[in-house]
Amino acid sequence: MNLLYLGKITDRVSVIGTFTPSHIGGDAPPIPFGEVFNVSRFIQLSDVPMVEWDEVKDPDSPTIDAIGCWNVWEAVQYYEHYPRHSFIPDWVGLDISYTRGPDWLKLIPNYEHDKCSTFWALARLAYPEDRSKSLTTPAPSPHFNITLPPDEHMLCYDYMYYACAQQSFEYEYDYAPQWKDVGTHLRWSDHVTNLAALYVKQLLGYPVGGETPAYITIHARHGDFNSMCWQAETPEDCFAPLSVIALRVREIQDELRQRKGIDVPNENVIMTSDEKDETWWDDVKAMGQHGRWYPVVLDAAIQANGMGFVGTDRSTFSILSMRRVNDWQDGASRMVKWGKKDADMHRRQLPTDIYLEILKCLPSSRNDDTSIQTLASCLLANSRVRAAALSPLVWKHHYHVRYTHCVEAKETARRQEASDDWRVLYTQRRQLDRGALKLVDKIRVHTEGRHERARVFAWEYSFDAWDALRLESQIPVPLHLQTEYAGPPDTDVVDREREDVLPRRFWAQAVLGMLARLESVKVWKTIFIPMASSPPVPFVHAFASLSSVFSVSMREIELQLDEIHDSCVELLRTRSLPNAQTDLQRRCIAIAQALFSLGFGIADGSTFQRLLNQFPHAFLPSSYRHTIPISLVFVFVAVARRMGIAASPLNTPGVVKAHIASPDSSEPDFLLDITSPIPAALILVDGRTGTPGVSRADLEPATSFAMLQRSFNNIISFARFEQVLGTAEASCAAQDSAFYMLSICTVLQTQQINIHPTPPDFNPLDLVVVLLDSLADGLQDVGRRDLTEFLEASWRQTEDLAKERRVRSEHKSVKGFVGMTFTHKAYAYIGCIYGWDPVCMASDDWIVSMGVRDLPSGQHQPFYKVCSTSGRIFYVAQDNIEPVCPNREIARKLLRARDTFSRFFTGLDVFEERAGRLKLSDELKTRYPEDDAFGDRWIHRARGDSGWEE
Repeated sequence: MNLLYLGKITDRVSVIGTFTPSHIGGDAPPIPFGEVFNVSRFIQLSDVPMVEWDEVKDPDSPTIDAIGCWNVWEAVQYYEHYPRHSFIPDWVGLDISYTRGPDWLKLIPNYEHDKCSTFWALARLAYPEDRSKSLTTPAPSPHFNITLPPDEHMLCYDYMYYACAQQSFEYEYDYAPQWKDVGTHLRWSDHVTNLAALYVKQLLGYPVGGETPAYITIHARHGDFNSMCWQAETPEDCFAPLSVIALRVREIQDELRQRKGIDVPNENVIMTSDEKDETWWDDVKAMGQHGRWYPVVLDAAIQANGMGFVGTDRSTFSILSMRRVNDWQDGASRMVKWGKKDADMHRRQLPTDIYLEILKCLPSSRNDDTSIQTLASCLLANSRVRAAALSPLVWKHHYHVRYTHCVEAKETARRQEASDDWRVLYTQRRQLDRGALKLVDKIRVHTEGRHERARVFAWEYSFDAWDALRLESQIPVPLHLQTEYAGPPDTDVVDREREDVLPRRFWAQAVLGMLARLESVKVWKTIFIPMASSPPVPFVHAFASLSSVFSVSMREIELQLDEIHDSCVELLRTRSLPNAQTDLQRRCIAIAQALFSLGFGIADGSTFQRLLNQFPHAFLPSSYRHTIPISLVFVFVAVARRMGIAASPLNTPGVVKAHIASPDSSEPDFLLDITSPIPAALILVDGRTGTPGVSRADLEPATSFAMLQRSFNNIISFARFEQVLGTAEASCAAQDSAFYMLSICTVLQTQQINIHPTPPDFNPLDLVVVLLDSLADGLQDVGRRDLTEFLEASWRQTEDLAKERRVRSEHKSVKGFVGMTFTHKAYAYIGCIYGWDPVCMASDDWIVSMGVRDLPSGQHQPFYKVCSTSGRIFYVAQDNIEPVCPNREIARKLLRARDTFSRFFTGLDVFEERAGRLKLSDELKTRYPEDDAFGDRWIHRARGDSGWEE
């Protein structure tokens, strides 16, 4: 039936095989399709063409034909990693090479309890475009061991049972197209019809030559359903008792009598079942019912030709018989529930609308799938619950809570294709998530070709995968590295935790940062290299882009601003507007006061010159909202513009203010000093305030260019302040990020050669996607060539480095190992080793400036790449390394200090608190193939001393 419907929607002729005896014993021969169903009548009624295999190939031919087919089974379930087995290929002489179908065939991604695909997902493989995109390496055929792609002319699939239009097991619903367009037209062959009628008349004691009487059939499927009665306390509780079945029969008798005027006596009730228990059949006979009729075809035909039918819930055999009775005979039917005691008690089901309202109350969450799992389970429940769970209204909120980012053009296309069915859209996005995370995992595991894979990610997924990556970047760190954890010994905890958590977090964050900065570079190009046809970049948009160097998207900043706006609106509803000359002034002053009530204010003391005050992601959260004037104006302008107020920043000397343009020409524009908790409007008369030293130009709304320039000056000033004050160690990674951004914008603004932005070590994917593919493209010819040459050389260098292996057995002088923690003998800081060179590889200038030749072992000693607990990266001589045993506090400091730690290490390995090391990521194990085993041996010597000697 499914195959015929797929043939209908793909405009192909279906080739139907024989019925196999899989349910009745392998010793029985297969039955041709045409012996069971009236093929010519079907084609006439349905207008669906079909042929049988014996019309395509002589069944007695010894020839074995090779063909390529799609392996659907492996794509829709997770336990059998091969195509679905069938005897038909052997019977018809086929040697099949299977190609695994794409993951998007599966109806509910990542849900192991459902194996369905949809007809239109399968149909996509019938057309050239999706077929070519989905081709992978075929598996060899079993006979000739050849590999063939799926045949384009003879489209074939390994298994079609689990196919549906919209939901799993939908045969029983009136909309089900595979029944409506195909199944209802599959009438029995004349031979089967006549034989079934003959047996019914003989069984019920009617004359063989007379009319077949009206009768009711019962299909009580037990058999394999026994294994699915996990809610039944005892075996007899699994299925409905015969008294319940008898009650269902009486309901059908009453309905037929009332609706059709047909009286079916108890003697005209036929029971069929797969039950093997003779005692059960004795009970049937004792109740006056008539006996068992088991042969499958006649069972089905007898059931279909009756006026009433009582079936077993969730049995495909029963469902099809029910549909035949309802459609062919206009009869009456009931399905008996089972699975636990009293499962078929006559309880009233709630209306679908009530279930819908209940399911709409399921809480939505970005990082907890409990509600989604509940909805998926409801899809397998009774028809009313299932119908409610299918409603797009149930899924809409879950979709919007989980998915806040997208590629606009692709999202528009998806919504049009899905007709805004939020369940379908949610499923599609989860499929995208799965593919994106697989690609990120390849980026993590395979050091070679990382930049090419990053390019693919930016092109194929981009912001469609943002939300999945953000969740991946926030998976909890190993318990023993969490600040608040003070539980069992480290080794006990580490053994229970996955060792790839930190690298997974790091690489998800690296891809997020790459996407965020790729987006921001486009904004910065528009600001610093404006095109006449390009509209100016709004101030809020421009300022939001600054946080991209901390892997925060502009959309995430906008969402935080939306929440602040909503909070301001709530406050304004409960407060009286302050006194002012105009309504606009009162509203603006009220907004400023509301922001102060929400915790915003001017920073004081050393916190005023905190570097992060320039970056929205750092001052928008409620935990820290005291910042500098330009940032307060940013928040005010964002909120005011959301309320329809034309607010802009004013680049005045000293303190940045907000400029508000009046929509009424009779009312003057005015300024607000947002740094005051009780701001007063400063009226502009003819564009002036009368304030000495303030020119007319200073009172014009500032451009995004001017405000970014001001912010850049602040960054340079604040960074110097932190360095002088001695607080720079706490924000050295932040300074690296900030100056990376400044170098990008400087190149765009000045177009100078020999200015080469270099990504920090914790932004390893920016080199090609952000700088080569985007930044260099915005430069003039000379600058573009200069930067492109530099970046391509850097790219080659990273690829060469990815291929390089440091084998310590070839360098006997190397005593340290990656993962070792140490104290610097001269400067006393604590750090960890994440790389080493057998001799100093730094430039001569660096060697001279650092006095390397004055060390006891000079420059021809091993040097180590290290990360300190301050977050700084150093290159340290072996002479200055003093090993120390790491503890949880050291590991936590290293983790907090710099993101790069998570790239290279997975946790802590301590032996009796006397020796220890950091556990290596796969990347370090590959680059330093002998260091992991060396470090393991080193800590287990545990001799009590912390020296080098073995």
